Amino acid sequence: MSGLWNNLCVTEWQRLSLRGSEPVEEVLFDGIPGHLVAPLEAWWATWLNDEAAATVALKLRFTLQSSTGAKHWLRQLCIVNDETYLDVLDGLLSTGQPWHFAGRLALQDLLTQAGSVWAVSADFSSLQKRVAPELTSLVSEIVSGEGSAAQHLTRAWSELYGRSPDPSKACAEAIKAMEAAAAPVISPENLKATLGTINADIRAKPSKFQTVLGDGNAAGSIEPVLALMDAAWKAQVDRHAGINPTVPVSAEQAQMIVSAAVIVVHWFALGSVTVVEDGA
Repeated sequence: MSGLWNNLCVTEWQRLSLRGSEPVEEVLFDGIPGHLVAPLEAWWATWLNDEAAATVALKLRFTLQSSTGAKHWLRQLCIVNDETYLDVLDGLLSTGQPWHFAGRLALQDLLTQAGSVWAVSADFSSLQKRVAPELTSLVSEIVSGEGSAAQHLTRAWSELYGRSPDPSKACAEAIKAMEAAAAPVISPENLKATLGTINADIRAKPSKFQTVLGDGNAAGSIEPVLALMDAAWKAQVDRHAGINPTVPVSAEQAQMIVSAAVIVVHWFALGSVTVVEDGA
């Protein structure tokens, strides 16, 4: 019913017959694989109602003859097309309908146990491509906080790993997340600071800033932080239009930029980057 995604992940659980050997690299499944069909049918029957089904049908521009029986009608539409099924699940998660939060948790567990390439997002509002659990955990920690940086990082993650990925938007939101995190420390008086001006401020007086990445006897240099932010800034090649055709950011570039943003925002949130008052 679906193809296999060509990315690999190391699973924590192994079949009994394979335990004691090297960890198994499990291929993740895209679409709705056969072994996920029946569990999803049970989930659908338990957690979905006509009101939520009608709402998501409206969002997806599906024409319903009547809201009565919308749940059954939507199910029939989904079982013949994997992409429609995933779009509907994504749409259900995005609705403001107060359908059981436990249902979102149950869907998350189903996708994980089935080895799906898709996972429920950290804020339970969409489907996103599954990535390394360590990075996902860090992103979840960051976006659970408040502030502009967390909001921009949430949008960047959704634009990169959501059902309709847009690398350029992901990159733009990641840059904004770094700007929101770094500006209060690096350029607090510049209300129009960009990542470019923030990087310039660091270069103008690098000794004014320090990190916790020292050797025990002295504070660490700001250079590792600058290197990540500068690389991200220079890689956003479609930031402005010009005489020559704009070259769009690739998915691979966006992945690195968003990953850099996760690290940078986390470092500033931890207070790992500080100002040295007597910096020369």
